[in-house]
Amino acid sequence: MSSLRYDIVSAGHFFNRQGIPIKFLINHWQGKLPLQVSLWLVFIGLLVLLSSFEPFLLTRLVSNPELRVFAAIVSLVITRFIIFPWQLVGLFRATENDYIKHGNTIKNRSIQALMVLSVLYTLVYTLESMQAVIFNNEYIHFLAKDKNQSEYTLKIENEGQQLHIKGIFDFGITDSVRKVINDNPELTSVVLESAGGQVYEGRGLSLLITKHEFDTYSYQECSSACATAFIGGKRRYLGHRGKIGFHRYRLESVSYWNYLPYLDIHSEQDKDLTLFKSKGVEQTFLDKVFDQTHNKMWFPAQQDLIDAGVIHELLEP
Repeated sequence: MSSLRYDIVSAGHFFNRQGIPIKFLINHWQGKLPLQVSLWLVFIGLLVLLSSFEPFLLTRLVSNPELRVFAAIVSLVITRFIIFPWQLVGLFRATENDYIKHGNTIKNRSIQALMVLSVLYTLVYTLESMQAVIFNNEYIHFLAKDKNQSEYTLKIENEGQQLHIKGIFDFGITDSVRKVINDNPELTSVVLESAGGQVYEGRGLSLLITKHEFDTYSYQECSSACATAFIGGKRRYLGHRGKIGFHRYRLESVSYWNYLPYLDIHSEQDKDLTLFKSKGVEQTFLDKVFDQTHNKMWFPAQQDLIDAGVIHELLEP
């Protein structure tokens, strides 16, 4: 370990003297770095770092599903087809140079075996990731394409001042609503009537409603993704028979999970909790929002919704 620390310190001093990151990259590529630095720092250390950062990038920093597909492709190209070959070739050359100097066959063969295993793992991981990207992309476009019977309806009411959104929040609904808003500048409020739908679309509608400072109304049920859209309202009103529902998020099927290695349900829930909190909802209420399992729905009492800051006013019959 003392030898490893010495090699790392030496590499750091070399890096500082050069002052040029590209020089360090070239020296690894040519196998000029100490073997332990190439193995533990550049190869294993960087692999662990990238493996940890990639899911974070695609789940925390990229929320839009279509942008996530693009980000996954870019990530695969950079990490698997640029960085990994650079790591591998540099380590191979450093191993050969170390063998010439010290003649340690066991160490040489052990590192070569590690490289072979890493290549096999990377190939399998890359194929699975590419399959996930292709499947996810096709699935998104399938859900977003025109259908004979839409799962939601958009209707302008109240002399052009109110947009009524009814039905399941399917992929593409945010873009459709955005077009309606652009075509109807007199809009001031949105009525929501939905049992839920796609998480991304609910959040997209919420941000769109907040941007235009619309008030939100619900006279019947507004649950799950609809509740996320509802909270975007500048002023939020609930009819005397209305109810707001909450539950944990879920994928549409268990098999779908295998094709989405970067989808983190908990991070999606955290994003919406942050959104609710930014709209003034009490933390004690937020702590219970995702208590119910995905196949059940929690409908808080109307007074509790008022006390927690979810709605501003309960409308009389």
